[in-house]
Amino acid sequence: MTLSGKVVFSSGKTGDFDIWTLNLVTKELEQLTTGTYWNDQPKWSPDGKEIVFVTNRIDGIPELWLMNEFGGDQRPLTESGKFHSSPVWSPDGKTIAFSANYNNSDEIEIWSKKSDGSGNVELVFQSPGMETDLTWSPDGSKILFSSPRDTHLNIW
Repeated sequence: MTLSGKVVFSSGKTGDFDIWTLNLVTKELEQLTTGTYWNDQPKWSPDGKEIVFVTNRIDGIPELWLMNEFGGDQRPLTESGKFHSSPVWSPDGKTIAFSANYNNSDEIEIWSKKSDGSGNVELVFQSPGMETDLTWSPDGSKILFSSPRDTHLNIW
């Protein structure tokens, strides 16, 4: 089997976390983010044209940003001042689900926002504890996540 395409990942090898791509054909590495802040949890959009990622570059609190596939056009998706993590694209690329503490600083809940940045953030799921590690079902109708509320698989 011959591999092709690119893998996006984060690495702390340079002392802080930055986002990189690895071309599976040429084996070339390309650094997409720089700076003394933390950049992590990158995820490709379904069409491979954008990357959503978590960064603490504004006020030290993780928020979601977008950039194009080459690392350009870096821009915030969510507002600063609230904790954000675990971003995942919906299969159609129109929505990004994520974990955040909008209503209560002690609770991490599942939220979503349109991937173009428009519209308000909407609560998707609320339960005591921390809901993280999100994954959409292939048809986009459900979200799989981890939660401390019980030891079973959680699907919303």
